[in-house]
Amino acid sequence: MNRPTDELRIDPVDFLNLFPLRCPNIMWLLGAGASVGAGAPTASTLTWEIKRQLYCAAHRLPPTRFPNLNDRIFHEKVQSYFGGLAGFPPNGDSDEYAFYFQRYLSDEADRRRYLEGRLGGVRPSYGHACLAGLLALGKVEVVWTTNFDYLVERAAAQNGIADRLPQGLSVASFDAPTSATNAIANDRWPLLVKLHGDFLYRRLTSTPDEVQKSDCILRTLLAAECGRRGLAVIGCSGRDESVMSALRAALAVSDSFPHGLFWFAQAGEEVSASVHEFLWTARGRGVQVGLVEVGGFDELMADLFLPYEEDLPAVRDIVKAQRQRRRAVMPEYVGRAWPVLRTNALEVTKYPSSCTAFQADIGGAREVKQVAVEHRDRITVGRRRIGIVGFGTRADLQRVFETNQPREFERYSIESRRLLYDDSIELGLFYDAICQALSVQTGLRRSQNHKGRILYLSSPDSLRPQDVGAFKALGINPIRRPNPKGPTIHEAVWISLEYCDKRLWLLLEPTLMITTNGTTPYDGADRSDIGREDLVRRYNQKASSLLTLWIEFLKWKCGDPLRLAFPSQAEPEAEFEVSTVTAYARQAK
Repeated sequence: MNRPTDELRIDPVDFLNLFPLRCPNIMWLLGAGASVGAGAPTASTLTWEIKRQLYCAAHRLPPTRFPNLNDRIFHEKVQSYFGGLAGFPPNGDSDEYAFYFQRYLSDEADRRRYLEGRLGGVRPSYGHACLAGLLALGKVEVVWTTNFDYLVERAAAQNGIADRLPQGLSVASFDAPTSATNAIANDRWPLLVKLHGDFLYRRLTSTPDEVQKSDCILRTLLAAECGRRGLAVIGCSGRDESVMSALRAALAVSDSFPHGLFWFAQAGEEVSASVHEFLWTARGRGVQVGLVEVGGFDELMADLFLPYEEDLPAVRDIVKAQRQRRRAVMPEYVGRAWPVLRTNALEVTKYPSSCTAFQADIGGAREVKQVAVEHRDRITVGRRRIGIVGFGTRADLQRVFETNQPREFERYSIESRRLLYDDSIELGLFYDAICQALSVQTGLRRSQNHKGRILYLSSPDSLRPQDVGAFKALGINPIRRPNPKGPTIHEAVWISLEYCDKRLWLLLEPTLMITTNGTTPYDGADRSDIGREDLVRRYNQKASSLLTLWIEFLKWKCGDPLRLAFPSQAEPEAEFEVSTVTAYARQAK
């Protein structure tokens, strides 16, 4: 990839501005990533679930032996086994999903039943409700999806949305491709085309003629529609060759994508080589191309729907209700009078409005993180279109990136709207700076997992006698080892950030950290059971007392309000002030 990806990027606001002018001439293609917010598993998750089943069956082990699919030791053990078998694809190969799925369930009907069972309890997210609202208002006419779920259909059937679709939502599936042709020929909008089939679990080289015929019809139809509309792609990694080949075929149509081609990726993530090459090929053919960094499908759809929320109050209410539940809070019921609900949110009253930006001879976000990971006590950085952005003294940044020719240092403004996205680079910088500052100023240790956002007591020396007494009053030993030969349980606090009501909030969630030696996270199969009894018994009053205890501890260490500086108080490249008064909310009616 000798052509830089950064030249393809456009700002999300630019897309939000042009969308009302070009809709409904922009179609949408939804991949598995669009369903993650609703709780649907990704292809990667399903692949590891199936690998676990196959591995456990081969070794006569219960799948419960490996409860954590993301565990590194589990990955190494299982992949080492499959890597030694002839004909098995390497880890991360684009053919893994189809290969292991067919290996696990050779019959297509069984695969279908497995997926239906796996996706049966999934409910539409607020992003799907917003997309359904755009369909109902005529802002979107055609949606293509490679997903097997029914999230778009269920969202469109919700009260307040369905009645705005007098003709209903036309749905064309792989099993009946001509229904899509008929809908387009008769302008029967909106239309949802489900491209499952070989896109999810088939290989065309081993499928009957009628399946290949259906696939051909849908590919031809997609190419034809791309010849007269634009396309926005979200939730697709580009590693599914069946998807990419269909899009390349669409690009071969004369004057394709006349209303633009937009590919959405998670903020800070690099697109695959196939997407990179596809977008550059499209640009070379005169197509307006935009690679757009967003926080996710739900956030993007909510932003697109925002100008129309008064036209569909039902969707507006769904968005408000679901967004409020995105992060856990631990309320304490106080009484009938105001205030009635105490939350675990502290307002961040002061935070940086800018950070350092510079150029360096280095790759994308992954390469930047690899260079910086061992220096998180001094710098925190991310990759954006303009270059590398982050907090840290100039001397530290130059030292860490010395071999990459750091240059052109300047200030980069942090826009508040970027803090709305959970996965934005800017919010990630705030997370690292705040967690590291808290660690340095309190003596708490940052976890090696969970992105270092859990701070835990590694030594009783960090506590005052009154803190120890407060824990004991709640029946808690702050650092304990129930089994002398087993892991250690540490009292901890999970740090979260949320930008809401044009204010930044720091959320404190008392929790537990389990380690093998005070530093390394415990990865035993019984990890989820250890401490569970403690946590489930922390009812409202106890939870509220723990929250108060942690706030008092932080006040002792960091002042009132909390004054946090990264990388240190002596060299404050990023400074924060946090109120120590928790937010309150009225009782829900």
